[in-house]
Amino acid sequence: MKFSTLTLGEMVQIGARLRNLKTGTTCLEDVATGACQYLYRNLSGDQNQRACPLVRFFITHPYGQLPLDLQDFARAALHDVEEPSLGMRCLVLLGTAGDLPEWNSRAHSNGHKAIPLVSEEAVKSFPMISNLANQFGLEGKNLIHPSPDFFLDQAGRSFNVFYVPTALDSPLIPAQQNFVVPHNIQSVIGFGGPLPSGDIFAMILFTRIVLSHDIAELFKPVSLSLKLAAIEHSDRIFA
Repeated sequence: MKFSTLTLGEMVQIGARLRNLKTGTTCLEDVATGACQYLYRNLSGDQNQRACPLVRFFITHPYGQLPLDLQDFARAALHDVEEPSLGMRCLVLLGTAGDLPEWNSRAHSNGHKAIPLVSEEAVKSFPMISNLANQFGLEGKNLIHPSPDFFLDQAGRSFNVFYVPTALDSPLIPAQQNFVVPHNIQSVIGFGGPLPSGDIFAMILFTRIVLSHDIAELFKPVSLSLKLAAIEHSDRIFA
């Protein structure tokens, strides 16, 4: 499917494929990995090359419910905190697919395995995270102290799209010299929403083609399809 000219029919096909990830999987990590692999393999550019050098799936999750290796990673990022609270939310990389070998396993990520969201100031220090939340209609406090009741009140705003039309020199994508420039990242699209726990999931697509706002908007309903698959395994996050 050519990313820059996706049709409504193709988006329905993508949504159905993501929704069906709930079958044949045993945990949310499997759903996240399957979703990343599907989008990475099936979205093409103008010369039929892969449109996305990197596709990633993130979820917010309590520190105390992370595997020990991810707890160690998150704790190491908190240089001035002796021991984080068990309920501290972390932004966790749950699925990944991309051009480089190390982009195909969350265990090989250098800096995004588990990002501690210890305060609203900490959220703001990560421009892409804070702006992703803003474009989802959220504030930093909704990531740090999630409330399922909050999302019930949001109605149609519970699913949205994060869109950066031009990645080069964008303050929202800080990794310019070691990621955006060498991998020719042109645009970024993210979509996601809340799970019943109040935690947030987000799929981020880094593209090597320029994407229009109209294409980005097509991903809003895909969020619901992915949520239906995610809910099926929301009681078991990790493989």
